[in-house]
Amino acid sequence: MLTRCSLCSLFLLALVVLTACGPDKHHVRITGEFKNLNNAEFYVYNDGAKFAGIDTVRIEDGKFRYEKALEGTEVLTLLYPNFSRTLVIAEPGTTIHIAGDAGKLSDVDVSGTESNERLSKFRHTNLSKPASNVRMAAAQYIRDNAATLDGLVLFLEYFAGEKELDAPTALQLLDLLKQKQADKVLITQLDARLRPLLSNSARMPLQNFSATALNGTVVSNATLKGKPSLVVFWANWSAESTEMLNCVKRLQRAYGSKMQIVTVSMDTSIPDCRHRVTADTLTVPTLCDGKAFRSPVAEKLGVRYVPGNILVDAAGHVVARDIPAADLESRVSKLLE
Repeated sequence: MLTRCSLCSLFLLALVVLTACGPDKHHVRITGEFKNLNNAEFYVYNDGAKFAGIDTVRIEDGKFRYEKALEGTEVLTLLYPNFSRTLVIAEPGTTIHIAGDAGKLSDVDVSGTESNERLSKFRHTNLSKPASNVRMAAAQYIRDNAATLDGLVLFLEYFAGEKELDAPTALQLLDLLKQKQADKVLITQLDARLRPLLSNSARMPLQNFSATALNGTVVSNATLKGKPSLVVFWANWSAESTEMLNCVKRLQRAYGSKMQIVTVSMDTSIPDCRHRVTADTLTVPTLCDGKAFRSPVAEKLGVRYVPGNILVDAAGHVVARDIPAADLESRVSKLLE
């Protein structure tokens, strides 16, 4: 007959066994330990096409443990308190371990699966090299490993997350990844999200689009040719849009005859957009169909930031995009010199 003490011992033994076991086939487990970081929080998210929100993970006594249900393989982003990040390949049924130091969160060690260990090796090897050299090394790694998920992750790290994108190289690499990983949902989602952005980045021709503005004017990539042009994305729900629209009005007054300006409202209410245009005495053509990020124009032009913009030369080629409002007037002035 088992005593109460024996039952407690069996319970504790079972708990230890269960804890030691890996996750089931529908979950990934991420454990970690950080030196010099006793208590803090960081965030975990998947910013792919099926964005499912942000999870908060608590670090206690330098350690953490996190589990997530997965329908398939995902690329998860771990965003630390200092805004550095680590991308990990999360596969159902696996355990990933992360180790690092609070003072060097950009250089953590990720282990537990071969793909994550290869990524860690690449990051460690290139840590102290100039950024341009690292991008060249990443591009070559992607070409050599285009059929692997770690090749996809390096693409996300070095060719998809920067404001100043090397669009021609990124598109070549994206095409190669898509060719080699045509059967993977991850690359399909990435291609749908990123291709419009890359196709409308610096040195690329502005992609075909056409829409009717609130004032009845038809605006398209063709109508914007002949003069330098500026396409500005804004929304009533974005407080930073106010300065961007003020900048638009200053540019219109200064260069009205030398350039074309069109704004695209990312609002879901056409009446609210009309009211703002009237209240701000915004006289440039404004596109608004109430579909926000699902608007055909937004999807065609790869809207990524609000407020945002695309600066185009007279021949219809993108000069730059998503220029901060504080720098926009000087960039326009330089283009018009």
